[in-house]
Amino acid sequence: MKVVIGDYSSRDKTSLLARCEQKRSEYDGLLHAGVIHYIQGKFGEGGFILKAAISRVLNACPLIWPEDLPEQLKAGKEPELTEAMKKEFRAMNEGLIIPIQGDEIAQIIKLAKEFLAIAEGR
Repeated sequence: MKVVIGDYSSRDKTSLLARCEQKRSEYDGLLHAGVIHYIQGKFGEGGFILKAAISRVLNACPLIWPEDLPEQLKAGKEPELTEAMKKEFRAMNEGLIIPIQGDEIAQIIKLAKEFLAIAEGR
């Protein structure tokens, strides 16, 4: 039997994903950082999100996706869509079995920041 697993670890060591990976939590798994399991579990309450999408969004935050994106949307501000965002969105969805939407990107970022707050005891 051949087992194929994805590598959902951070590539950009300054990313939100890298910061989350440094935190040990009850959500840590054998193969993936706790933040991946935490976010996927939270989406399980009302939907489903692929580990690959979570990893890719968080690895591109804040370089491409602004870390305050959830707060911008909550405040009713229309975020400025950069060419880098548009390019990343197209490339990301091209490579995913189940494409994601813009609001899911904001939700992933929000949940990652929530994970950090819990892991840091805030």
